[in-house]
Amino acid sequence: MANRRQILRYNLTPYQGNKRVFGEFDCHNCDNAWSSAFSYADTWQMCEVCNMEIYPHRQYPLLRGKNNSKKPHQSHLCGKCQELGHNCSKYK
Repeated sequence: MANRRQILRYNLTPYQGNKRVFGEFDCHNCDNAWSSAFSYADTWQMCEVCNMEIYPHRQYPLLRGKNNSKKPHQSHLCGKCQELGHNCSKYK
């Protein structure tokens, strides 16, 4: 029988490494979908439509030199930014 003090931890995302990856998100509450180059293991992003915390359903390695996004990182919706206490786009 397992120790009662043992905390069970489930993987909340497909990727379980410690690097930043590309993630695809689908909000099951309002059907909003988005992608982000700031996705991390077991870290949510908030849906900007209904404010639900959503974990990515797919994650891929970043392709270096393919950052064509002109949209600034929305740190107020990012679980990693909330965890760090600052914008994770500056996180190394």
